[in-house]
Amino acid sequence: MEGIREQLKAKGVDTTGMDDTTVRNVARALKLDLPRQVEIVDYKGARYVKTENFAVPGREANKAGTARALFLRVEAVDQAIADLLAAKGLLTK
Repeated sequence: MEGIREQLKAKGVDTTGMDDTTVRNVARALKLDLPRQVEIVDYKGARYVKTENFAVPGREANKAGTARALFLRVEAVDQAIADLLAAKGLLTK
């Protein structure tokens, strides 16, 4: 987050008093290149990996769409990685 704040400061934006969500929204509005947000959250007594949505090609030419974010229990991360790698292998066949 500090890197994003520094980029905004270089553009003349004072982020003092802004929470992280506001900082990311301002950076998006200024079309800064942002790293994907991945965090660990607590939900109903368990820990989950949560990502932001994924940008994907849209159904219409030259329009981007979004795919749903990941929201996965941390205990399932290794299996999910294995499944995604298997799916990627199927795509290259």
